[in-house]
Amino acid sequence: MQIPFVKDFLVKIIKTAFYLLISFYLLSVVVAYVFQKQFIFQGKSLPQDYKFSFSLPHEEVKLPAKDGTKINAIYIKTSKTPKGVVLYFHGNADNLQRWANYHTDFTKRGYDFFSIDYRGYGKTKGQPDIENLYSDATMAYDFVKEKYSADSIVIYGRSLGTGIASQLSTRKPAKLLLLETPYNTLRSVIATRFIPLWLPFPLKYPLENVLSLPQVPIPVTIFHGTKDEVIAYELAEKLRPVLTEKDTFITIPEGGHKNLTDFSEFQRGLDTFLGK
Repeated sequence: MQIPFVKDFLVKIIKTAFYLLISFYLLSVVVAYVFQKQFIFQGKSLPQDYKFSFSLPHEEVKLPAKDGTKINAIYIKTSKTPKGVVLYFHGNADNLQRWANYHTDFTKRGYDFFSIDYRGYGKTKGQPDIENLYSDATMAYDFVKEKYSADSIVIYGRSLGTGIASQLSTRKPAKLLLLETPYNTLRSVIATRFIPLWLPFPLKYPLENVLSLPQVPIPVTIFHGTKDEVIAYELAEKLRPVLTEKDTFITIPEGGHKNLTDFSEFQRGLDTFLGK
């Protein structure tokens, strides 16, 4: 008499677990869709009177967007005879006070440095969307193009910024495109890092390297570490099939998401493509 009771109890447990799993999945999908902007963009604002500080003198530039928004930018010149400029698109967190400090990787090699804060970051007001990310990137390119020839402009993307840099490189001429810790698709990053489930909807921010890179006519170099805790190395490897013979993929053993500059493999790669 106890066996049917036990069987019915187990069936109820299995059904309950199944319904809970389905509910968790649906809730996760809703959260991912509603809060995708918060997952992707984690900028920190700064007061307008904030004083930036870097190891070299800098110029603060306000680029006027068509809608009236002032896009804040940092312009740092090398102390050497300039070979050109690195147009740098930074990652998804913080602001230029952090990111512009990476100028040293480029200014010490004889390149000037120019980078913008996305809307909602630093002193740039507003909210990022796909249209203004692209248009603001174009405006930044046009600014440096007035001062440098296309064959001396290096477009550089880091993490989230790789999607912006790749898309810009499909439309604007440059010397080369350098990508640090890129991903194949943003939905893959969200699915692997935040919600390890299939997401049955398109993102509002299709910054997809896997779609842009096949259309990039200039040489592409990718740097990625095998111990990246934010954008898994495997996601960068999925870009290999869209690379061509002119492109380079540099693997940095044990490299993480925030420390590639500390590795000799990364510095040697910059020496190869930018010179010493």
